[in-house]
Amino acid sequence: IPFNSLRAELSTVVFTGLDTTGHQLGWLFALLASHPLIVDKLLEELRSNGLYGPDSRDVTFEDLGELTYLTAIIKEGMRIAFITNGSLLRIVPEDMTILGYRIPKNTLISYPGTRPLGTKEEWGDPDVFRPERWLTDVDMSTKYSIMFSFGPRDCIGQRFAMLEMRLAIIKLFTRYDFTLRGNIHELLHNTKDGLVIEAKDGIWLNVKPRSVQM
Repeated sequence: IPFNSLRAELSTVVFTGLDTTGHQLGWLFALLASHPLIVDKLLEELRSNGLYGPDSRDVTFEDLGELTYLTAIIKEGMRIAFITNGSLLRIVPEDMTILGYRIPKNTLISYPGTRPLGTKEEWGDPDVFRPERWLTDVDMSTKYSIMFSFGPRDCIGQRFAMLEMRLAIIKLFTRYDFTLRGNIHELLHNTKDGLVIEAKDGIWLNVKPRSVQM
């Protein structure tokens, strides 16, 4: 592989992923800080895997595949607090009418790729942060979530990003107790668009050392 191509691929993985992963973690921390019962369930999963408690050990790469509730938290957080407004493009295969508008054949149309992430038809309670919805037999990630895109040209850094987010949540939530300043719903509706979707006035958290329960 040519050096310039290799350098471009590595830049995509490392540099492009820094801003997106960092902002996604910010939203995940805001969601978890405002849902203490979900944090309790997460800590219980970590405890059952020996990763939380007085006799806990360091997390290993092999552990990450066993932490299904943590993975569900991340997927649900990315569904509710997505950081990109990706659009999907389609070419109309024949003359048709869509929502009352006549669309000629071969017209290139686009629509918000995030729209399916918040519909009542698909989710029932789309505004509720409920990681359990990802623990069913249905492969929700490929059917509804496009945060990493899909197919042969999907995000090259998605596995690295998931690894970073898992480790950051484990390392910090086992040591510290976070509470959100303000209301999570107001935070989600008070955003600004740029390279990524940010909280307009930032995400502010109160942090204190966590007391490890026996």
